[in-house]
This record gives sequence, structure tokens and C-alpha cells, in this order.
Amino acid sequence: MHPKKAPVRVAMTALALCAVSFFAGIAGDLAAAPPSRSGVSVVLAIPPDVPRAGPLPALATPVAAAVEVAYVAPRRPRATALDVVIPREKPRTLMASSEPKENPDLAPKAEEAPPVLMAELKA
Repeated sequence: MHPKKAPVRVAMTALALCAVSFFAGIAGDLAAAPPSRSGVSVVLAIPPDVPRAGPLPALATPVAAAVEVAYVAPRRPRATALDVVIPREKPRTLMASSEPKENPDLAPKAEEAPPVLMAELKA
């Protein structure tokens, strides 16, 4: 199977399953027997004297709405001694070793190591 066709195949399968499920539901609804029209019918009526919700009272009073408030600009807090940030000096980079790093892919393997090192590893 081609890798680019796999998502298309999954999407088409999902679409086909959705369509089958939809049509099976429709067929089930149509196959159901209609409700009988004979017998005693029941009608539920809500009595008219049930209390209903009224309008909400006004939230703002006219007196409170008439009071004007002067705008006061926000003040910036004063800087304290703790708020002052003193920049530090950049750390210097020091070379830990003047020799270049050994490439682990090119390093000698355990099988190629001298016998002295193998004896030390086993001990």
C-alpha cells in the first residue's frame, strides 16, 4: 500500500461507516410502527394561576446615577532602594581543556582496547 493513500483510505472508510450508520437509523425509524390513534388520549394543561416571573427591578437608583466623580490619574509608586537593579558583569568563558573533544564514533571500542585496559575493566 502506498503511504500517501493510507489517510485517504481511512477517511473514505470513516465516511462510509457514517453513511451506513445514518441510513440504518433512518430505516429503523421508518420501520417502527406508528403510534395507535385509538384509545384514551391524555392532555396535560398548565393551570393559568401559576405564578410567573415578573420584570426585574432597576439596578441603579436615580440618585446614584446623578453623582459625578472626579477622575484621578493613577500615581506611579516611588522606587525604593530594593527596587533598583544593578546590572552584573558578564561572566567570562574559560576553556576547561585545551585538547579537542574525542569523537565517540571514532574512539577505540572495547574489543580494540589494549589487553591492560580489558584486565582493569574485569577487575
